Order: sequence, then C-alpha cells, then structure tokens
Amino acid sequence: GTLTGDQTSQIIKATAAKPHERKAKILKLVNTISTELAKDNPWNLELDEKMQVVDARILPPPLIQYGATTSAKPPPTVTPIEGVWSYPRLKFIIKGY
Repeated sequence: GTLTGDQTSQIIKATAAKPHERKAKILKLVNTISTELAKDNPWNLELDEKMQVVDARILPPPLIQYGATTSAKPPPTVTPIEGVWSYPRLKFIIKGY
C-alpha cells in the first residue's frame, strides 16, 4: 500500500542520519547486545564490532523535469545540487509516489 504523509515523515526521520551518527548508533546497539550475550548465550553467538567495508559508488543525481510555467516556455529541467532542489512554484510533469 501507499504510506501516509506521517509514515513517510517517520521513515525519513529514522533513516536520515549522518554516517558517523549511524555508526555510533550501530556500535551502541552491538555493545548492548554483546553485554546481554555475555549473560546468557545458549547458541554461542558472537558480534564483531568491526564495521564491514563494502565497495560502493555515488549515483549521479536525477534530472528533474517540471511542467511548463507558460505555453511559450519549455518545461524547466533541474539537476539537484548537493541533494537539494526546491522550486515551490513549479509542478512536476509526472509526480513521484
């Protein structure tokens, strides 16, 4: 199904963290779980505090095409800079979901 505005907002707030903040939260959770495992660990589970390094790349930003502001002008096309674009008076040609 489709998320409500509140649900979308909650997901963004929960996942929008700077890498060092996310790492700190993960390590705190690992330490908490490791402490509990030290008390009772019937399956002999172990957690490694070393973060996994993975190959990655940064994707190019999407090209955003807005609807025409007048019939005489072509629709503006915008490339976000630093992940941000804001043109409140323009309408998207095809809205996102």
